[in-house]
Amino acid sequence: MEQAEAVSGLKVDWAKHQVSVSGDGARVIDSLVDKYKDLFGQISVEVCKEAAGSLIDKLPAGKHPKALE
Repeated sequence: MEQAEAVSGLKVDWAKHQVSVSGDGARVIDSLVDKYKDLFGQISVEVCKEAAGSLIDKLPAGKHPKALE
C-alpha cells in the first residue's frame, strides 16, 4: 500500500476503496508494476499481468502499459 501511494499520478483513498489515475495512465501503471518488481521480483509482474489480463484488452491501442504486455 505504501508503494502504491508513492507512485506519481496514482491517488489511493483506502477508506473509500477508490483509486484514481492522473496523467499518462500507462506510465502510472508501469511505475506501480516496477515498484512491485523491485520488492518481489519478476513473479510480481506475472501476477500483475494475470490480474489485469481481461482489462488490458479493453484499453485503446497504444494505451497498454508496457510492463503488462
